[in-house]
Amino acid sequence: MVSGSLEPADEWLVRRTSAPPSAMSWSGGPLVGAARASPRHSARRRLAPAQYGPRGRIAGRDWRILQYFTLRRDVQGGTTVARTLLFLCTCLCLAASLAAGSQTHRSMRFNARTPEEARAWQRQARQKLVALMMGGRAPERVPLEPRVVRSERNVRGGYEIFERSLVTRPNHRVRAWLSMPMRRSGPLPAVLAIHGHGGTGEQIARGTGLYWYGRALAEMGYVVIAPDVGSHTLTAPGWSLMGERTWDAIRCLDYLETRPEVDRRRIGVCGLSLGGETTMYVAALDERVRVVDSSGWLTTVANMKNGHCPCWNFPGLEEHFDFSDIFACIAPRPLVCEIGDRERAPGGFPIDIAREAFQEIRAAYAVFGAEEKAILDHHPYGHVFVGREFWGLLHSRLGVPDPWRRQASPDAEALRRGEIARRCFARALGVFEGWWALRDPHSQLFPRRTDQPVWAPQDNAADMLPFLFLTSHYVAPERYPELISTLSAERSITSRLGPLPDWWSIKDRAWVYPAPDVPRILFNAAEYCKDGLNPMTEAMGRGPWLDRMEELMEAIWAHAPIKTDHGMLPASDTEVLGDIMQALSRLYAIRPKPEY
Repeated sequence: MVSGSLEPADEWLVRRTSAPPSAMSWSGGPLVGAARASPRHSARRRLAPAQYGPRGRIAGRDWRILQYFTLRRDVQGGTTVARTLLFLCTCLCLAASLAAGSQTHRSMRFNARTPEEARAWQRQARQKLVALMMGGRAPERVPLEPRVVRSERNVRGGYEIFERSLVTRPNHRVRAWLSMPMRRSGPLPAVLAIHGHGGTGEQIARGTGLYWYGRALAEMGYVVIAPDVGSHTLTAPGWSLMGERTWDAIRCLDYLETRPEVDRRRIGVCGLSLGGETTMYVAALDERVRVVDSSGWLTTVANMKNGHCPCWNFPGLEEHFDFSDIFACIAPRPLVCEIGDRERAPGGFPIDIAREAFQEIRAAYAVFGAEEKAILDHHPYGHVFVGREFWGLLHSRLGVPDPWRRQASPDAEALRRGEIARRCFARALGVFEGWWALRDPHSQLFPRRTDQPVWAPQDNAADMLPFLFLTSHYVAPERYPELISTLSAERSITSRLGPLPDWWSIKDRAWVYPAPDVPRILFNAAEYCKDGLNPMTEAMGRGPWLDRMEELMEAIWAHAPIKTDHGMLPASDTEVLGDIMQALSRLYAIRPKPEY
C-alpha cells in the first residue's frame, strides 16, 4: 500500500502529514498540529501520554506513516484493511517509541555540576524515593518496643548473639539478630548486615554459607545487626516491597542508636544480592551510614527486566530513576560495589552492564571531588560477598575494634594477643569436634569429606590427622588417647603394600581401587610423611608418629621402582622426591643413620 506509485489522494495525504513531530503536542485530548480530520474521527486518533522516542517524541517518519494510514482511512471510507493496518502501525510505533523512551528518560537523573547542586538534587531524590516507596510520605517512627527473643554466647568467636523483635511500623514487628563483642571498652562501631533472597538474619549472625561476612564482622569486634528482610509478601497498603524492606532496615539503625554500646557516628552497611539492593536504598536514604558495600547488585533497570523476579520494581521507579541515580545519593561517602565474573547472565548482573552503571556513579562522586571513594571491586568469583575492598574502608572509617588494635601498655598488649590466641585455639577445637563427630565407630577412621566416606592417605592422613593431633597437643591433651587409637586403626586397616597405605572405603569396608598401584601408593606415603607425620614430630617430639614415619620411609625405598646410575629412586617427579627429602632430613636429625 505504501510502496510503488501513490494515488493522487495518497500523495495529497503525504504532503498534508509531513509536518514535523515538534509541531504536535499532547493536551489530554486528540493530537493537534497534525493533519486535520473530521470531529467524528478525532477521538479515534487519541493516544495515551508517553515519552515518544529517545527525546520524548515519536520520530517524524513514524508519525507520517501512522498519519498516512489514518487519513487514507478517512478518505477511502474506512475499509477493514485500513482499520487493521492502522491498529498494527499504531501499536508498533508506540511500542518502539515507548521502549526507547523508557531506556533514556529519567526525570530524576543525576545531572548536577557543583557540590551545591548535587546536595540539592540528593534532597529531592530522597524525597521522591520515599514518596514512591513508602506510601507517599515519610513514615512515622513509632516506638521500637524491643523484645528479647533469645540469646547465646559464641565463646570461640568472642561475641554474644541476641535475637530481638522490633516494631518498625504500626502493628508490624521485625526479627533482628544483634551480635555484640563480649569484651567491650567504650562505644563500638556497628554494621548493618543484610541477607539476600531466601536468607535470614540468623544466617548472617551465624555466618552460614553465603552470609559468612556477618560472623566475620562480629569476630572483628564490630556490633552487627541483621534483620529478617521480607521476601515477597506486602503488609503495608500503598507501600512497595522494597519500601518495606528498606524501612525495616532503617529502623534497625534507629535501634543501634539506642544502644549505649554503639557509637552512632560510626555505622556501616553491607549486603549481598537482595541485601546489596537494600544496602543501596538504606545508604541512599539515611546519611547516618558512613561506609557502604553493595555486593552482587550493580545493574540497570533495563537489565533487571531480563528474567528477574519483579519484587525489585515499584510504580514510578523507572520513570524517575535508574539505579546509578540511587547510588549517587550516597556520594561522597565511601562506596564499594562488588561484581563477579561468574555472575548469572544475561538475567543476572553482567559485568559490562555493571561497568556502565558504575561510570555514572563515579561521575556523581567526581562532582564532589571524591571519585576515589567509589570503588568497583570486579572479582573472579560468582554471586558472592568478597569484602576485600570493604575491610580496609571499614577499618579506616569506623575504626579497628579490639582485639585487633595494638595497645601501648605492655600488659594490655599481652592480654590482646592472649585473646587472639584464645579465639584461634577455640576455633580449632570447634573444627576438631566437628570432624570427630564424623568418625566411623567401626573403623575409628573419619571421611575424606562429608560427602566422600573414604580414607585417602594423602588427604585424611597427611592433612587432617596432624591437625587433630596438634589441636589436642596445644588445646585438649585429654583427647590424646582417642587420637592414638585412630593412628593405630589407620596402620592396621589401610596398609596395603607392606606398611604402605592405600585408599580405603569406610562405607564399603574395602579398597577403593581393586588392585594396588605402586606409584600411587608411594605418593600416598610420601605425602603422609611430609605433610602429616613430619610436622607432628617437629611439634610433639618422639612418639608413635615418628615410628610410623620411619617405617614408611624404609618401605618407600624398599619398593623404589625407578632405576638410575646412582641406584633406585621411589619416583621420577620432584614432588614425591621433595616430600621424601624433607622427611629424611627430620629423621636424620633425630636418628642419624647413614642411609638417611
